[in-house]
Amino acid sequence: MRRAAEEKEIRSTMETRGFVSYNQRLLEEYTQSSNEEYIMSEQVDDVSIFCDKDLTVELENTDKPLRWTFKVETERQLQHVALLKQEPGAAFSLSDSSSVFYSPGNKFCTEDMYFHITVSFTCSHPGLYVQWLVLDFDMRPVLVRKLKVRVGLLSIDDEDPPSWNPGAMFQKTERWHRENRVIIPYSSRTEEQDKLSKEYKLPQMNYFRKYSQTKQPLLNNKNYREWMHQFLYAEENAQAQIVSSLNICGKITTMNMLKSPRFGMEFALHGELFGVITVPCKLTVDSPEATRELCKNRQNKVLICTHTNSSADLYIRNHFHSIISNENGRLRPLRIKSNKKGKALKATDEITLKYCLLSKDKHQFLPPTKDALDAHNVVVTTTSMAKHFHDLNLPEGYFTHILIDEASQMLECEALLALNLAGSNTRIALAGDHMQMGPQLFSVDDDRRSDYTLLTRLFHYYQGQLCDAAQKSRIIFNENYRSTKEIVEFASTHFYIGKNNAIKAAGNVPPPANNHALRFHHVRGECILDTTSKSWWNMQEVLEVAKVVKDILEQWPSTWGPKEQRSICVLSEGAQVWRIRKVLSRTFPEIIVETLANVQGKQFRAVIMTTVQTRDSLQSSYLPGLPLFSDARVLNTAMTRAQSQVVLVGDAAALSTFGKCSGIWKSFIDHCISNNSVGPKHYTKDFFERDVMEIVRFQKHESVNDSHILNDAILQELKDEYEQQQTEYSSDEESSEQQDIPSDVKGLIELCETQPRKYKRGKFFKETYTEAV
Repeated sequence: MRRAAEEKEIRSTMETRGFVSYNQRLLEEYTQSSNEEYIMSEQVDDVSIFCDKDLTVELENTDKPLRWTFKVETERQLQHVALLKQEPGAAFSLSDSSSVFYSPGNKFCTEDMYFHITVSFTCSHPGLYVQWLVLDFDMRPVLVRKLKVRVGLLSIDDEDPPSWNPGAMFQKTERWHRENRVIIPYSSRTEEQDKLSKEYKLPQMNYFRKYSQTKQPLLNNKNYREWMHQFLYAEENAQAQIVSSLNICGKITTMNMLKSPRFGMEFALHGELFGVITVPCKLTVDSPEATRELCKNRQNKVLICTHTNSSADLYIRNHFHSIISNENGRLRPLRIKSNKKGKALKATDEITLKYCLLSKDKHQFLPPTKDALDAHNVVVTTTSMAKHFHDLNLPEGYFTHILIDEASQMLECEALLALNLAGSNTRIALAGDHMQMGPQLFSVDDDRRSDYTLLTRLFHYYQGQLCDAAQKSRIIFNENYRSTKEIVEFASTHFYIGKNNAIKAAGNVPPPANNHALRFHHVRGECILDTTSKSWWNMQEVLEVAKVVKDILEQWPSTWGPKEQRSICVLSEGAQVWRIRKVLSRTFPEIIVETLANVQGKQFRAVIMTTVQTRDSLQSSYLPGLPLFSDARVLNTAMTRAQSQVVLVGDAAALSTFGKCSGIWKSFIDHCISNNSVGPKHYTKDFFERDVMEIVRFQKHESVNDSHILNDAILQELKDEYEQQQTEYSSDEESSEQQDIPSDVKGLIELCETQPRKYKRGKFFKETYTEAV
């Protein structure tokens, strides 16, 4: 009944709008329907359709025309024939002589009472082109055939990642649970973990609160523990619900050896087997410099904690190692790391290993000891490893200073692992950017994730205190020393307060030789599911990334210093990372290829991002699970890893029309087109706008809520400071123009006394001519 009523309403709308073309009316039905399959389907009752060639065709050159001929057998009357898509760069037509997108169905009827329909294709540029042929038999759904032509971008025969030995195969439709399976933990619990599990029992499921809709109360010493425990329980429950929703039947394959690009090679222990399930799938404060200053006082002992091991290693490798020889023993750093079954040792660079606690055979990291800590005045580790320091019975206030970097990435409870080592006289500093990558949470909305970090909560707490100490305990930095001006201005405009100079580029970092720090490469590729990792890859983008890397190295300016492959980083996700590493290893083996989560705290001369997803794959993708399309904080983090250049490789129209970040990407692409820093050459502003409009025609409207950005208290304070500075600057300019500066000495001295903030007395220093060189 509901479907019939909906169809009746749609048909009535069509009849009253006779002035609208058939193609437009059908698209309006399609986009407004609650279920698109009610409007268009690839199968219609009592209709048989045949084609003389495959619907997907690959052509080497643009000058070769193409034709499909369809034969339709049915007793129904064909009322309308239409081509719905109008992608720029290609011409599909129902006629060989002119562009025809619509024709009445009776024109295609032959004497044998069949319908013969011809679709022709030509194009002017290489690319991937899609067309929808619609046959309307005066009923819903209409019959649709989707044509696809790849021109000049032939698919690459690239072998899949190493696969597994098939092993034994089992299949059972009953869902696994504790009553029909014995659950064996992957690793045994420690005595401490057993004690905690007994002390903190999981509450009833109906006791959990909806944290995305619950306002955090004013925390105090009476409700703090209860609230934090309830939040963690709710987060675990949210994750469990996501996992339990994957109630899919599939095959499980057992084997004694596991090999994959992500995990390497693993062998099962004696008496155990690995199981692989195959399922259907649709898928800051300058801490190093501050530490150096603190170490000038030999009584100081500094603990530096980061959220990730890669950032902790960065302190040693990029900051401390190069200056130790000049410190005369005042700086003695120690890096504490966890073994993680030997994987951490393999992932640690040679420089950092020199500062780690290692076994005599240097095959594993040793746990921290008090003697080791006593021998060093700077200890660098992660917050999760800092909990082991509590077992050493360190005296209160053992660390004079505790610096927590990446505080915007870690939950408050993680930061407390390090802060519990503080004494009453310990100085503590938390550094981070709440507009960059934050903690991964499932029980709260994306725009509220930073509320569960100690960095944000303390900032808001101090913001509400009127005492001088509280006001001086929170600092907003608005200068960027890492990136060149164009990158900083784009980040300032789109990730902070909408002003391109609110965050200032203070580092004088050189741009590329052509002065274009932001560049975009449009690729109309194809997204393919990797059967091993169940993630996506796009070979056309992989090959384009290889070209971009080659161009950057060939055009490397002297102002960037020595040419180093490791100064270039390629960022992506899933199987795309493995594919890029494989292709680049042939010619550029030292290029860094990483996931988005592994670059926080790092910097590179150039950053290349490949977004993988296309306009076709995004139609059925879960957008919140694609950070480059849905999380502006991830974009901000990725872009600001670059010192001199950011290059984006992806489907321009897809980036500009899908997800919460579509507006940012559209601005990025518009910026690149305006600066003539876009490829290929035919991708002009007009081409881009027509490409975007074509996707919008088929898209359901989704509003994007940016109110959380406008209500951000930290950004509001940054904006207020910026506007105040602009007002003071304008006032100073006006007063300077209006005020006559006296020429006599007495008048100048009087100005210095009456307006000390504006005028100051200078001094002359006598120097020899050689000192001025």
